[in-house]
Order: sequence, then C-alpha cells, then structure tokens
Amino acid sequence: QLSESTVESYISNDVNTGYVPYDNGSKLVSSGIYYNGNVGIGTATLAEKLTVSGRISLTTDPNSDDDVGDRAYNDARYALTSGDGSYIQNQTGANQSASFRISGRAGIGVNPDTHSKLDISYTVGLVSSTTYGVRSQISQSDLGTSTYAGYFKSTLTYSGIADDQTLYGVYAEGLGDIGGGGPVGTVYGIYAKASNGATNWAGYFNGNVNITGNLTAGSISTAGGWTDGGANVYLKTSTDKVGIGTTTPNASAKVEISSTTQGVLFPRMTCVQRSAISSPPEGLIVYNTTSHQFDYYNGSDWMALDASLAPSMPSAPTANASTFEGDECFRADWNSVTGATSYRLDVSLNSSFSSYVPGYNNYNAGGGTNCWVGDVTSGIPLMHATTYYYRVRAVGGCGTSSNSNVRSATTTDDGTMCP
Repeated sequence: QLSESTVESYISNDVNTGYVPYDNGSKLVSSGIYYNGNVGIGTATLAEKLTVSGRISLTTDPNSDDDVGDRAYNDARYALTSGDGSYIQNQTGANQSASFRISGRAGIGVNPDTHSKLDISYTVGLVSSTTYGVRSQISQSDLGTSTYAGYFKSTLTYSGIADDQTLYGVYAEGLGDIGGGGPVGTVYGIYAKASNGATNWAGYFNGNVNITGNLTAGSISTAGGWTDGGANVYLKTSTDKVGIGTTTPNASAKVEISSTTQGVLFPRMTCVQRSAISSPPEGLIVYNTTSHQFDYYNGSDWMALDASLAPSMPSAPTANASTFEGDECFRADWNSVTGATSYRLDVSLNSSFSSYVPGYNNYNAGGGTNCWVGDVTSGIPLMHATTYYYRVRAVGGCGTSSNSNVRSATTTDDGTMCP
C-alpha cells in the first residue's frame, strides 16, 4: 500500500523512469496513476473500472493550460445516480460544458419524467432580458448540405398501433400566468425567425397545416404578390393573377380555377338574406336558395342570371295613365312585370304620399295590370272633381319591387258613373 510519503520518495528517487511499479504491473506515472484493476472511491463494491459513491468535483484555475482542468472549469459537479432509468443530474447553476451519452433517461434541473428521454426544468424569477429553456446555435464557416440547429424525428414502428394514435414530431406549448400573478405580455408556443438567406423561411411544412386558433399575419407582401391589408388580403398590381389548381393562370383572366373533379361554390342564401346585403354593387352574384337560381344585382334590382327564368325579385312596374275617370272612381293601370305574382297599389291626395286614401295603402290589387279605385272596390266613393295620385309595386317569390313612377287621375263632376 502506497502512502503519500512513499509515493513522493519513489518519485524523487526514480525521476528518470517517471513511474513507480507495484501490484499487477500498475504504476504511478508523472501525469497520473495507471492501474490494471477496478478502483472504488467511497465504496468497496467495484462493479466497474471506476465506481464512485458520492459527488465528483472538478475545479481548475481559468488561467491554467492544463487540458484536463480546462474541461472541468467552472466547478462542474455531477451526481451519478443509479436505479430505474439511471440519470446524471447537474448540481450547480454555473456555465458548464459537457457531453453525455446516456442509455436511460436524462434530466436537467429535474428528475426525468418516465415518458421522457430528456426532461428539462428551468425556473427563474423576474427577468428583464430573454430567457431560454433550450438554446441551440451553429456557428461554422463551412456547413454541410443540410445544417440543423435542432432536429426532431418521431417514428412509430409498432405494428399494433391503433388508427387513432397521435404522433407528434414536435409538440410545443406556451403557458402564461400559471401562478395567478396576472397576465403576461406575449406567449409563444414556437417562435421562429429566418434572415440573411437567399430565401428565408421561418417555417417550412411539407404537408398539411391544421390551425385550430386564429392566424395573425404581419405583412405578407411580396413584389407583385399578395398584400395583407388588415381585414383584407389582396393582389398589389393590376398584372397579378390567381391560379387555383394551376400554376399558370391564363393571361386574360384574373382568376383561373382548374379541376376535373370539383367545382366552384358561390355564396348561398335565402331571398331575405340576399335582400339584406348592404349596398350591393352592380354585378354581385349569389345563389338564391328560395328560388333555386343564380341572382345578380343590376344596379337597382336583383335579377335572375338566366333571362329565361323569372327574376328573383321583380322589377318595378311602370304606372300608365288612367283609362277611365268617373265622378266617384277611376281605374289605375300599369304594365306587366316578369315574375310578379301580384301587385300592391298606393293612392293619395298628394304626390309625396304623406297620407293615403283610406283602404289604399299597400292595397292588394291582384295579379292583373289594372285596378278600380273608389266605391267599386272599397265601397268608399271618391270626391268629385278631385285629383288623386297612384303608384304600384310588383310582388314576386323573393320580395317586393321598388315603387313605380307616380301617375295622377282626376275624378269628374259631370254625372259619369263608375262601372
């Protein structure tokens, strides 16, 4: 057994050979100890070449040129723990540099979860600068064809996996105010940024993207491409075109849709919903589910796109001059309107229709093109030698037209009787 004084004596007496031989060809060399057998520190159970019970502390002078010391700089202390899924736990918060190959699970700042190969826990107080749970950087002048600061791959190889099994390549979640201390600023599940490249993609997805929340975009403007205008996304220039199902939209079309298996679905709505559109522009097209036809707005009325069909809302009729005027009645006349099922008649003593003759405010005049006004229809005779005004509206399957022009009729006072 070598004592400290014996070792020092051997070294001083055998400086030329540089080592002291003892059991089994082991030796004490000028740079360390070489030993053929197993070594135990703090334990007599020597299961490995080096078995340590307790903590290993490595320190060095930062100005030292010693290679071993440099690798252990900054008080790198590690506790090796045995048991289910053995792990190495970092015991200090110093800046440490180390490489580990672990067959079990690894925890940084926490005992690893049984479902994790690497479990990282980082708790900080109030900070004014950026805090990273994990940070990966690559700085190299000569990179390979593909360079990854982080690479994640998830593969299921078990043949009995259920069809509804969920597999995540990367799963990220950001949680703010989990302690009830008040709202935080902005929480990112994933934050990505790309710059200084010929082409910069902060995210690249080779597959479908499913977004269950809101998608907020900054400026998606490109030269001659789409522009984000807040509530609207639009093409910037008059030469831009949109191709759906084609990468080469026709030069004469602003939008080209190409498919052999699908069509174009226009907005579908009832007559009431269509008529409630505020300030429709001329040329607006919808599909009317009440009349089962396409409607377009011609600038004043909604019309059927197919001219052979009745317009979804009839056009305003034209009121014609009265063809009969008697002492106590007259006949109102108007032209027929395509698609009208009936007509509504207003009669007033003034052309502004601020008041109505009793019984003739939106009077149902039937489906014809004339109506007797006076005691013939209402039982209330009109006044002799008096001027009356009338207008008419057409009613169709999708609503009532606007008012016609206004016509006047003057009763007689010469004994002309009503039919």
